[in-house]
Amino acid sequence: MPSDLNYQVTRREWSVLNDNDFLCSCCGFQSAPTKEVPSGYVEVFVNSEGEPFLLCSICATSKKLGRQVSGSNNHGLILHVTNLEQAHVSNVARITCTSLVSSLPYAKAAQNLISQFQHMQATKKDYLFLTDTGSVIQTVTALTSIRANKLEEASSIFKHLKYFPSKAEYRHILKYWHQVNPDYFSPPPSLT
Repeated sequence: MPSDLNYQVTRREWSVLNDNDFLCSCCGFQSAPTKEVPSGYVEVFVNSEGEPFLLCSICATSKKLGRQVSGSNNHGLILHVTNLEQAHVSNVARITCTSLVSSLPYAKAAQNLISQFQHMQATKKDYLFLTDTGSVIQTVTALTSIRANKLEEASSIFKHLKYFPSKAEYRHILKYWHQVNPDYFSPPPSLT
């Protein structure tokens, strides 16, 4: 996967993307392809039963923290969140960060919400392996050092870790998604 997350899809991947309407099975975001971005920044994965499913770049990176995004290994924050699933965090991140990079009318409110999420960064108090609060790199190191016979125990320890992408590293993807699905980023009538 190139670090800009824009990859050339195979015929099989294209078929799966198209059959599933470029819809992320984690957060429900629907992208669309263009000639320049045939994947729509959505990736095809295969589950343990051999069935394909789709993840947007944010949800995919939350599952593959060790990969580079825009040339960076530290491409977001690791949060300690007990009351939200990754799908919710992905959607909040997509909407708030896009509002900032695309100067949408609710950018100021979005910045306040991002600040609240930044206060949820995982700390050494929560996870002893973290010397740098919210570090993606240190989290990857900790997760890759877990022995196979301790995976079940580790999943209960790490279940509250969530990934919040950096708007700087995802800028090109956020702008693309705003372009192909502008309705997703429209504020609800109660905010207009």
